[in-house]
Amino acid sequence: MKIRYAGILATVPAMSACIELGSHWSDETQTLYVDYYKAACSEDDAELCFRVRESESDSWEIAEDARLSGFDGFEWGSRYTLTVTTSFDSDGNPSAYAFESIDASTVMAEGSRSFSLTLYSASGVLAKLSDSVWQLGSDISFDCLNSCNAIASAVSSQEVLQLEFSAADNAITLSSFICSASETDFDSECEGETAVSWYVAPVQSDCGFADAQMCLLYKVNSSDDYELLALEDDISDFEPAWGSRYYIDVISTVSSGGNIVAATLETDDASPDDYSGSSYSYSIIVRGSELTELTSGTWSGYDDMPELDCDQYSQCSELSSYVSDDQWLLLQGFNDTEFVITDIVCHDDVLSDFRDCVDDEDDVNWNI
Repeated sequence: MKIRYAGILATVPAMSACIELGSHWSDETQTLYVDYYKAACSEDDAELCFRVRESESDSWEIAEDARLSGFDGFEWGSRYTLTVTTSFDSDGNPSAYAFESIDASTVMAEGSRSFSLTLYSASGVLAKLSDSVWQLGSDISFDCLNSCNAIASAVSSQEVLQLEFSAADNAITLSSFICSASETDFDSECEGETAVSWYVAPVQSDCGFADAQMCLLYKVNSSDDYELLALEDDISDFEPAWGSRYYIDVISTVSSGGNIVAATLETDDASPDDYSGSSYSYSIIVRGSELTELTSGTWSGYDDMPELDCDQYSQCSELSSYVSDDQWLLLQGFNDTEFVITDIVCHDDVLSDFRDCVDDEDDVNWNI
């Protein structure tokens, strides 16, 4: 979130003293991005809150203390770009967003509609409507399918539940009852927090999310293949640089379904290995729709990736053609001052066809 600076303190003469006015931040008209599903406002709240961010490069945040008012057109399964009037507290942090208009909306593509919620049933966020239907907050209901007894038992015991849903057409479908446990035992029994050590690659690759984002590549052993860390927030508190390979200690949170759902840096690598230069070649996936030509031979990347050099190995003509068609690209290259493209291995404007091409490449060991 942006930091705003206080206005000038005013003083008013008085008989024996002066009165100092407090800090004040004026309301601002801003762009606000709203995610395609809501989550519990807090552990103790029975209501749901929007997931918001002020910039596409920010992480999604629960608008717990800055609830969005007046936005009645929200539909589950669609992301929104809004114009809002933002009010601020005395510290300059957003305290309220007042809806003004919808600037854009995007229906989430199939394959990008899933989400998981951690729900503290003692808060009342889950309410039974019938033997087969439950209410989530005061917002939306869902059919409990073959998990009705498990949900009812967990709520009766006031446990913490982890449920997976998918959202489409302003409705949610329960995909999986992942886990439930008492609040005291939830982290160990459901989240599966464990200390691990990872190698983090000197490059990143597109996550394959609905919104363009680069994700980290990691592996446990030096002899393993790199895997894509498909997390919107990457590794919390970790800021890697392209061209450096890190060996770090991480607290990894794994769902009972076996998926990594969060990662937090425990110990950083003070002296990462330099993996720059043509001796170290890598394959990365990028979206042509997100690339912009800066000068002849140089293209800007996205999500803090370095600029791309297409000139050294005569890749500029092909790159320009594929970018103009908004194609997905599998690039071969190495880190220098920029990421130098040595070859465009695969390209296609249809993601399913692009995946088929990527699957045939031995040096790409992650899905997109």
